[in-house]
Amino acid sequence: MGIFRRRGKDLFTIPEQVPSTPVTTSGDFRLVVGDCFFITGRGVVVTGTVESGAVGIGDRVTLERDGRAVRVLEISGIERSRTTMSRAAAGETVGLLIRGTAKKEIVPGDVLRT
Repeated sequence: MGIFRRRGKDLFTIPEQVPSTPVTTSGDFRLVVGDCFFITGRGVVVTGTVESGAVGIGDRVTLERDGRAVRVLEISGIERSRTTMSRAAAGETVGLLIRGTAKKEIVPGDVLRT
């Protein structure tokens, strides 16, 4: 008896090709903050998946909460899977280093956008 079979019947089937959501790097950058933490000597890091657009080191982004702009922040570093990057595009899960802000100013669910 296979893991996906019960009493000789398939419980579900996996399609040959799984449709993917189209990813576009055009348009405004948007990332919903999934987590936020502080690294001593570096600053605040926010993590999340880039939903649209792209962002690079030195770019300024607006921090939004409940649809209202809270403040403007500057990206000072980008990392994905322990690899430093100069740019992050739609579909990538990344950590963004932001200096000059406190961890308590950013909470999961906030949105960074250009």
